[in-house]
Amino acid sequence: MIPTQEIIERKFDEFNRLIFSSELKPLPIKMTNARTFLGKLVYRISNTKHSIGRPFGFSMHISTAFDLEEMEVEDTVIHEMIHYYILSNNIKDTSAHGDVFLRMANDINTQYGRNVTVKHSGAKIAEGNKPRTRSPLRAVAVVDWFDGRKGLKALPRIKQRINDFLKVCRGATEITDAHVFIGVDPFFHKYPVSMATRIYFPDKQELDVHLKNMIPLSEYKY
Repeated sequence: MIPTQEIIERKFDEFNRLIFSSELKPLPIKMTNARTFLGKLVYRISNTKHSIGRPFGFSMHISTAFDLEEMEVEDTVIHEMIHYYILSNNIKDTSAHGDVFLRMANDINTQYGRNVTVKHSGAKIAEGNKPRTRSPLRAVAVVDWFDGRKGLKALPRIKQRINDFLKVCRGATEITDAHVFIGVDPFFHKYPVSMATRIYFPDKQELDVHLKNMIPLSEYKY
């Protein structure tokens, strides 16, 4: 997807409430065609007598030059919001992505099933600001955990890769079971396809609704 200002403003409001307890003040969102970054927090440094060295005049710049998955766009926004939280509260960190930033990012990733990282990689330049064509068919693994959580993982539609992932899941002591479904429900397009161990945890009720549009792997014919 190509992010728009409306989308970014909506995501900012959503994550401000969900993750930052509405502590962040609204700030200007600016869209740019820059190819050197996905997102950037822009600000100035005060040199007045009573606030020398304090950041102010914040704005968030988001590039429209890249074609991203929705979750990558969201994680980019959260990444910049972490910077905004640290700087607007005048919290001292060891570097731009220092101990405070990394601790906040790791906590958010763990609690909210995100994948906020220090650097973005693999982003593709959009052609004519149009999303790239992709197959609507997705293979997704639903992973049941002993603590009652239901995880989700989008997988390559390759039998051996799917079997390898299921083998790993069924050998893990914290997992009770794992099942794979195939289908075209667009709900699952926002989850990146990979063999990494990253598991996402969507709302269970919402997940169950969309799984009704998918078919079990055992019933799918390649």
